[in-house]
Amino acid sequence: MKRCPECGREYDNTMMFCLDDGAELLYGPATASAGDEPATAILSDPGAFANGVSSAERRTELFNRSAVSGVDNLNSIAVLPFAHLSSDPDDEYFCDGLADELLNALAKIDGLKVAARTSSFSFKGKNTDIAEIARKLGVRSVLEGSVRKSGERLRISVQLIDAADGYQLWSERYDREMRDIFDVQDEITLAVIDALKLKLLGNAKTSILKRETENTEAYKAYLKGRYLRYTKNDHKGAFLAYEEAVRLDPLHAPSWIGLAESCVLQAHYGIVHPLEACSRAKAAIATAREIQGESAEALYVEGFVAFVERNWLACDKAYRRALEIEPNNARALGTFGIINCVLRNVDEALVLFERARESDPLASYPYAMTGAGLVTARRPEEAIPFFEQAFAFEKDQTLALWTYCIANIALGKFEEGIAAAETSVAVSRRTGFFLALLGWALAVAGLTEEAKTILEEIRSRPAGSPTLVLEACILSVLNDNEAAVALLSRAAEESAPMAYYLGLPCFDRLRNDPRFKALAQSIGLPE
Repeated sequence: MKRCPECGREYDNTMMFCLDDGAELLYGPATASAGDEPATAILSDPGAFANGVSSAERRTELFNRSAVSGVDNLNSIAVLPFAHLSSDPDDEYFCDGLADELLNALAKIDGLKVAARTSSFSFKGKNTDIAEIARKLGVRSVLEGSVRKSGERLRISVQLIDAADGYQLWSERYDREMRDIFDVQDEITLAVIDALKLKLLGNAKTSILKRETENTEAYKAYLKGRYLRYTKNDHKGAFLAYEEAVRLDPLHAPSWIGLAESCVLQAHYGIVHPLEACSRAKAAIATAREIQGESAEALYVEGFVAFVERNWLACDKAYRRALEIEPNNARALGTFGIINCVLRNVDEALVLFERARESDPLASYPYAMTGAGLVTARRPEEAIPFFEQAFAFEKDQTLALWTYCIANIALGKFEEGIAAAETSVAVSRRTGFFLALLGWALAVAGLTEEAKTILEEIRSRPAGSPTLVLEACILSVLNDNEAAVALLSRAAEESAPMAYYLGLPCFDRLRNDPRFKALAQSIGLPE
């Protein structure tokens, strides 16, 4: 067990921080009196999800990384999302994208530690002082800025702050045209390098300032794709933005990779047919490789495609190579962890999840992936603390929502599970996958008529839509195993990825059916 050194409460070993006061948990006896509070393990408040996550201030303090205070290395930096000062709310993607691109450029510098994007961006919209941000991210300096955009005119203000004393190391304001954005990014990057007194050796400067495109419209479409993908979890919208980017500049490799990833993610959520998505994704990855050569991001997507195609060896090879190139790629680590849970390599998965959390400690994604993996491995109770931590950073994280729903339903916590499913339906604007999830949760909870209503809505989707695996789960609860297995078999024939997650509790009603066992064997998976 772990204990909070402040209040004395005890927690499961998977927890890192106290849910009440945010203190880092320690092994062994508490150092402070717990007062009259019983020192019991608090994993979640049964009504917490339905009532919403607590205040933003509590979420900020929840993961107080006291271990990183007193960072002495000046060569460590966090790039915060730039403040959006324009009147048009649609320009927010550009502010996030500009900071993101600067972060990527600085990450190429040997000897400079750069905080992960999602951890840095977790402070977006929060009134947290620079010293606190630096302490939580384990960095000495922080780059922040603002963007005011009017038509094609830009005003970009940037400052680099030494968090140890709060003084500016450098600041500048740029009044430029949109067509000058690449020059501005180069100037900011070089100014930061100079302020931090870093030396670039050999061809480092050329590599850091390498431009993937000179087409500003293509660049804007690419930034919008990233914004929709990472901020809005809108995979279809991201795909359309990336598609526009490669139309405008067919030689922009990052957009091809983004397009490929969006294809596979849409296939996972039953938005597009899997084999069609894989075909397009593989073509996009091949194009990106021709343009820029091998990259960890492309290999991560390549492994994802191989997973959908059930080419387990190619999948394993792609992820291991991606992590050779970029060992701290949290997205590759988390996804490879989930895949290992599907394949029942749970011990390896747990190591990958831990590395993902260490690489991106203040982001919801690695915690959501850990929870999802544990649910897939039939360990829903162990998953709950990780979902709590994911929601502390991002209360509407879609991966966490649907797997949190399944975990709670499996544990008999129907109210919490249904609330999570309802939230996922609202966030996704009633996407079929999340509707089917809600239908399954309602059916297990005994709300049969409501589940049947959901089932009717699912079946009213346009003809030719991808098979929804969770529809089979609803049918199994409604005691129609024959129809459920037939639908699941059709999904497997279509290479629907969700048909591989056979460890999920939503398949429990089918697990003893010989046809289910035969299906698992036919696709090369453990039951």
